[in-house]
Amino acid sequence: MSRKEIQEKRKRGYFIEAAKKIIREEGTQNLTVKKVADLAGFAPGTLYNYFSNLNALYAYCVEEFWNECKIQVERSVKNIEDPKEKIIVSSNAYANYFIDNQNVFKLIFLEDLKNVPEDIKEKVYNPEVVKLLGEYLKQLTEGKKEIEKLGNIVANYIHGILLFFIMDRADETREEINNLLKDNINYILESSQ
Repeated sequence: MSRKEIQEKRKRGYFIEAAKKIIREEGTQNLTVKKVADLAGFAPGTLYNYFSNLNALYAYCVEEFWNECKIQVERSVKNIEDPKEKIIVSSNAYANYFIDNQNVFKLIFLEDLKNVPEDIKEKVYNPEVVKLLGEYLKQLTEGKKEIEKLGNIVANYIHGILLFFIMDRADETREEINNLLKDNINYILESSQ
C-alpha cells in the first residue's frame, strides 16, 4: 500500500469512527455531513472525497458494526464445545450487542440502505456473524436439510423479540429478554430433533 493509500484509508477511518459515535449516541436522524466532519476534524466537503453520500458512509459503519457484533459473539462461545449451547449463548450475545447498541439495530434493520458500495456489499447483506449461527446449526443437525429453515426460525425469533424490545413495545426487562431467548431457542432446537 502506498503512502497516499494509507493516508486515504486513515482519513476514511476518521469519518467512519465519527459517524459510528454519532449513530450510537444520537441515531441516524441526527447525523449530518457537518456533524461527522466536525467530529472527524475536517471540513464538511472533505467527506465527499471518501464517500459518495451519507448512505455510503452508513454502509461502511454497518460493516464495522457487524464485525463488532461478530467479535462479541465469538468471545461468548470461546470455551463452549456443545453446539446447542453455542447456539443459545451466541444468540444471547448477538441480542445483547443490539440491546446495548439500539441505534445500531435501527440503522441495520430499519434504515433504507441503498446503493451499498460493491466492495462491502457482501459484508453488509450477508455478515460473518450470521454465518457463525449457520456453522453452529450444522454442528448440531449434522448437516440435515432443515438447517436453513431452522436458521431462519431462530433468526426471525431473535430479530422479532429485539424489534419489540428496542422499539419499546415489550414489557420485558433485558434479563427477561435473555431468559426468553434462552428458553425459546432451546425449545425450537429440541423440537427440530
